Amino acid sequence: MAEADDWEIEVERSGGFAGITRRASASTCELPEADATQLAVLASAVDFDRYVQQPPNMGRPDAFQYQLKVRHGADLREFVVGEHETDPTLAALITWVLGRPPAPRPPAS
Repeated sequence: MAEADDWEIEVERSGGFAGITRRASASTCELPEADATQLAVLASAVDFDRYVQQPPNMGRPDAFQYQLKVRHGADLREFVVGEHETDPTLAALITWVLGRPPAPRPPAS
């Protein structure tokens, strides 16, 4: 069960000039302490309600579109936002999550 202070962020980026979809996620439960603290600070700064309440924008040609799932404790928010609609706090969070190396996969049995 998730703790009240735990954050889990899933980002899917699509669109752009090449049209390549990229997915990444980060969870304070699974990160080293320093990274978990950084994720919590970045996520806490974002006004997620602002994005949940606005209708998705159809986007702009060659622009990225982000689909996010944000879990904070038991609270889950899901929304889609275009890169031109993100404020600096959300942009920083997206960049941080997408910039992390992928989690290692367990060895095949």
